[in-house]
Amino acid sequence: MNYIKQAVNIRAFEQSLLNAYSKGYLNGTVHTCIGQELFPVLLSEKIKHLRKLVVSNHRGHGHFLGLYPQKEDELLQEIMGLPNGVSGGYGGSQHLIGDEFLSNGIQGGMIPTLAGAVEALKRKGVEPCIGVGYIGDGTLGQGVLYESLNFIGIRKLPILIVLDDNNYAQSTNTSNWTNGLLDSRFKGFGLEYTEINMRVFDGDFNSLNTKIDSIINNVLLNKPTVIRVLSNRLKSHSKGDDNRPDDYIKSINSEDFLTRKLTNDTDLLDYFERRLRHFENRTEYYFNSDQVEFPYKQTKNHNISFQEQQSYHGTFNHLINRALRNTLNLNNDLLMLGEDIRDVSRPGEKVYGGAFKVTKGLSTEFDERLLNCPISEQLIVGFALGYSLRSSGSIAEIMFGDFLTLTLDQLLQHAAKFKTMYGVEMKIPFIVRTPMGGKRGYGPTHSQSLEKHFLGINGLNVFALNHRLCPDSFYKEILATQTPTLIIENKILYTLKYRPLPEFYEFTSWTNDHFVMEVKGEEPIATIFCYGEGLNVAEQVADILLDEEEYLRIICCTDLNSSLENFKWDNLIDSSIITIEEGSNVAAWSSLISSSLLTRNIKLKSFNSIGNNQTIPSNLNAELNILSNTDLIINHLHNRNA
Repeated sequence: MNYIKQAVNIRAFEQSLLNAYSKGYLNGTVHTCIGQELFPVLLSEKIKHLRKLVVSNHRGHGHFLGLYPQKEDELLQEIMGLPNGVSGGYGGSQHLIGDEFLSNGIQGGMIPTLAGAVEALKRKGVEPCIGVGYIGDGTLGQGVLYESLNFIGIRKLPILIVLDDNNYAQSTNTSNWTNGLLDSRFKGFGLEYTEINMRVFDGDFNSLNTKIDSIINNVLLNKPTVIRVLSNRLKSHSKGDDNRPDDYIKSINSEDFLTRKLTNDTDLLDYFERRLRHFENRTEYYFNSDQVEFPYKQTKNHNISFQEQQSYHGTFNHLINRALRNTLNLNNDLLMLGEDIRDVSRPGEKVYGGAFKVTKGLSTEFDERLLNCPISEQLIVGFALGYSLRSSGSIAEIMFGDFLTLTLDQLLQHAAKFKTMYGVEMKIPFIVRTPMGGKRGYGPTHSQSLEKHFLGINGLNVFALNHRLCPDSFYKEILATQTPTLIIENKILYTLKYRPLPEFYEFTSWTNDHFVMEVKGEEPIATIFCYGEGLNVAEQVADILLDEEEYLRIICCTDLNSSLENFKWDNLIDSSIITIEEGSNVAAWSSLISSSLLTRNIKLKSFNSIGNNQTIPSNLNAELNILSNTDLIINHLHNRNA
């Protein structure tokens, strides 16, 4: 009976939300689980004493209340956008947090996060532990789900996927786009598969509990499992947008277990009505009370104090390799993962160590802490994110920066938002690093500079290495910020060997987001803004101009989201400015520089932005001609006053 009353309480809560919308008390949207309340109540009871993470989706109120029945009022306040809600009023209906619970409205996007978090718990020796991921039948069309299930099966993680199959994905019957046997899909990834039909549940809790117990015990033996829970969604997808046939809705209501109990049990019906009135009264009270204002929560800036690299032996990728090694030594449970980053995957293979050999030797020294992953970029980033939530951190490598486009959902909709949308200051020591850029003849899909697509994302730091930085301090301090960070490592940068500054040049300013190189006492003919490998090009231009006794001011940025708040912009009055970047300069990093100049009303002699807005050809000479180079920049300098 306790199970039934808990489920009825969830139904009353959900019905009160629909009623509140009709009265104008709520805004936005809400997705109720009316008809699907009972199973999460039963499952939550079975796992409440286990260490766990439960992740959910847009239809997650029942999952949350099943786990935290005592937080119903905090959940109500959250849905109403109030600061005392479970996510501080930021998350609303779909983005909920508990000590062992996270939900997000992106279909399937939380499953790689779940996998990474459970991996971290296992590595810590937390036993028994379990991960539970709720998905809907609409999620069966999402690629990230299958990327994740594949890796969950490979890693044999104790994870239970609960597939709520209610026959309709929003307005489309699931049979319209589901082909083949579902059990074959999941078994093909090495997962167990079972079904529980809640559409015809007759009240036999003993049999149902026995089956759930058996499934959980199996999962705890590192046998990941998918339960397909056949259920009925009695209400519309969201509020009143129901296009299903009337006879279908009538049929599923007539066979619903709780509906039949409420019809035949007057005491239970009285309980439902009392709880409904309670939630409605609370909603009206919160709506009519003074609304507490709270400021928009911006991700905090972190103080980072990088030191310039004075000298080094070998090429720059060796320095990055050393930095990663030191980072692994300093953080005992830090995990690195990516495609082909290990020396060998099986005994007898020849040493590989990454496409650009940045991770060479690390898997030999830190065997269990470097994971080779399938070609599944969304999985890699989502898994690393989840691992970081339960550990000292993770570093994910994307083999080519061009492939970052496949990670945008995980970076934008998950990693970057976690810091704010749950209303708590989450610690996320999480780095994605990738080689970017061209000039090596790799062609149109392996030579791009796509960093502009990741700039301006609140909650995501974007940094670019250059050959004057010390990677050791850089990686150490970036990880210490405990903020999701994308690090750009240009492919040409990997090959550079140390050389001193151009003759007569020195650093005149160095901060955590930029540094300035110039010749003291000499008036520069122009100021070049650059980042990453662009610094290498700018220094080459400076060397060429020395023969003509002409000098530059070079401003190199490390933090690509920074607007250079620490820079003395007045020094640029009456200057000629050139910004250089390899990628497109349309709505890009150079736009940040130009907008900073405009907002400060800095009067310039000229402003030129050099970028590449063409598809990069595979012919190396043709590629070199269209990307930033010394001839291109010097031509701009000579024509700056034309």
